[in-house]
Amino acid sequence: MRLLGIILAEGSDVAIIACGVMVSEAMKAADELKQKGIEATVIDMHTELSL
Repeated sequence: MRLLGIILAEGSDVAIIACGVMVSEAMKAADELKQKGIEATVIDMHTELSL
């Protein structure tokens, strides 16, 4: 199985992986973290590909 995701934001401190309706919440969380000096990568893990 391969996981296919889209990187929506790139940071170096923490990664947030979300799918569906939680992606917008993940982006909000990344914005809040940025205000506190924490850079977050946000990945939209929208699908998986089984081989």
